[in-house]
Amino acid sequence: MKSLFEDKLFKLTNPNWGRISSTPGCLIIEDVIIVHQAIGDMIVFAAGTDDVDETILREVLITLERVLMDVLDQKISEAQMLIPENYGKFVICVDDMMPQGIIETLDAALIGRMSKLKSITAV
Repeated sequence: MKSLFEDKLFKLTNPNWGRISSTPGCLIIEDVIIVHQAIGDMIVFAAGTDDVDETILREVLITLERVLMDVLDQKISEAQMLIPENYGKFVICVDDMMPQGIIETLDAALIGRMSKLKSITAV
């Protein structure tokens, strides 16, 4: 079930989904800064509040793109992402990048090394 926040985000961004490119876009909903961009054939969103501004969120998206390139063997697509093993690897990487939602590292190489030490079944 979608939250009111997700409904607002969908209503504000959906009309433009066909035009979203690899150039990031930014909007604010209820004091939450959201940066979005196309990565492969997906639209990826990063959101933050307080001391996380659009510059940091852009860096998060850059790191996520690098992690996706590694996890998906350079073939970033929704179909590749939905393969359970790939999705599990990506979730582990995101958890290593920002445990409990707090950005710990934006070093994609380090995230890749840390995630290789974990089992996908732990997700």
